[in-house]
Amino acid sequence: MTFSYRLIEFIFFIAGILILGYGVIQQEISVGIVVFFPFVIGSGPYIAISIMMFFCAMIVLLHSFSEEIRTIQKPRSERDTLSDETKDSYDTPPMKTGGIILIGPIPIVFGSTKKMVVSLLFLTLLLLVIITFVIPLIVH
Repeated sequence: MTFSYRLIEFIFFIAGILILGYGVIQQEISVGIVVFFPFVIGSGPYIAISIMMFFCAMIVLLHSFSEEIRTIQKPRSERDTLSDETKDSYDTPPMKTGGIILIGPIPIVFGSTKKMVVSLLFLTLLLLVIITFVIPLIVH
């Protein structure tokens, strides 16, 4: 069931991007980037439709997460009646995850293991060096 939610979310997201791109080509939408944050400016139907598509994609994404949480929270006896595809997802080993949030030059790094956090710190340092030194050389 979550596969169909993810497919619908993907379709909404791609439709939003395509409509946004068409609006840019028709010169009814302007796009830009400030620091690291992209923005769009427009007042026609293309911007409204693309924002609605992105909004629908986010709603479907949140709904798919809630469906997964409901499935995981079911008692073991109810989970045994699930399909084989869903059962396989319970037998997988725990994932090692992590992430980086850059707020300006300040990195916030988090992870499920110490090794993940250290590797993401190195990745963050590399990213900051590229942004600070390499990109200005390429642009000028």
